[in-house]
Amino acid sequence: MKLPASITIGPHVYAVTTDGLPDDLIGDSDCTQLVLRVRADMPESTTAETLLHECLHAILDATPLRDFDDAVEESIVSALAPPLLELLRRNPRLVALLVP
Repeated sequence: MKLPASITIGPHVYAVTTDGLPDDLIGDSDCTQLVLRVRADMPESTTAETLLHECLHAILDATPLRDFDDAVEESIVSALAPPLLELLRRNPRLVALLVP
C-alpha cells in the first residue's frame, strides 16, 4: 500500500512515514513534530486501520479531548478506528457525499 506523503488534520499538515518507529509499535503519532508513523511490513488492511488510528489520535489532540488520560484516549481510538474504516469502505456514496 502506498501511503500518502502527508495528511492534513485541522490546521496542521502531518508527514506520514514508515521511518523511526520503535520495534514494539505498529503505529505512532507525534502531535508535536506533526508526524504519523506506520509500520511498513503489514498487510494492507492493517496498514489502513493503523493509519486511521493514528489520524484519530491527531484529531483528538486538536480538540479539548486531548486532555484525556493516555489509556482512555487509546481505548477510544482503538474502539473507533475499525468500525469507522469499515463504514468508509462499505459506503462509497457516503464518502462521495462527504468529500465531493
